Amino acid sequence: MAPVRRDSRKAVRYFGEVSFEAVAGADGRLRDVRVAGGLADHADRIEKALELWRYDPARTPDGPVAVRVSERTTFRIF
Repeated sequence: MAPVRRDSRKAVRYFGEVSFEAVAGADGRLRDVRVAGGLADHADRIEKALELWRYDPARTPDGPVAVRVSERTTFRIF
């Protein structure tokens, strides 16, 4: 379970490390995101946030290509 903290307004905040896998498309956008660990209870929110991320696409001599990525990052949900 992710740590739960309350800010000065007594609002609940969640934060923790999250693992995810996704496909970084040739346009740099993430697709087919799968969240695991940490804040998995909040996977829907995390997936929506990850849709805003952009990667530099992998490249071959023929141009940009899609690749599968595995990442770990820290999220704070307020």
